[in-house]
Amino acid sequence: AEQLAQEMRTAAEELRFEDAAYLRNQIHAMEALGEKQSVVKQEAGDIDVVICLKRGDRGHIVLFFVRDGKLVGRESFRLDTVVGTNDNEAVREFITQYYYSPERIPGEILIEEHIDDEELIGRRLTDIKQKKVMLQVPKRGHKKALLELAIKDSLVLSKSIDDREASKKERIDSINKQLEEIIGNQINRIEAYDISNINGVDSVGAMVVFENTAA
Repeated sequence: AEQLAQEMRTAAEELRFEDAAYLRNQIHAMEALGEKQSVVKQEAGDIDVVICLKRGDRGHIVLFFVRDGKLVGRESFRLDTVVGTNDNEAVREFITQYYYSPERIPGEILIEEHIDDEELIGRRLTDIKQKKVMLQVPKRGHKKALLELAIKDSLVLSKSIDDREASKKERIDSINKQLEEIIGNQINRIEAYDISNINGVDSVGAMVVFENTAA
């Protein structure tokens, strides 16, 4: 953490504010991770924690993995549809689509609030895993603490995602402006083609499409 802090200070001094913000969020994540490990180690077994994050018209599901009592990882999944979808629906859809094989399914899945068809989904996961699977909304104890810390960590992650999205938008706006100055018109779509062959035979082609300057 100290090394990251030094790198963050150096980036700020060199006016590399995007890098400094990224390093700051990494430091916060490491601090949260250490705090979580002190809670997680009191829980044995395999547990997943599913958190739904929505900010404006963007949303993510953040999934935390606890295996043999240790926090071993975290993944973020972007939600394609956010407007008109509440957290209950988003978490329900994620669970039904993500946990399709026994290897993916833990013994317990912690969620922030009860979801529709929760009992039915629990039975389906149990059938797939051939072991009892519980969906739980913890109210107290170590599992409640684990859920709260996962939420806290997810908010740090959300800030990092927002920073990346803002930086990406700035770059796209800058590229669009430069293209408009060169061509004289607004660019909505760019198509790039590449055709290769080996000694004049075995031709293969590829096309890349950019819409609003995004591939």
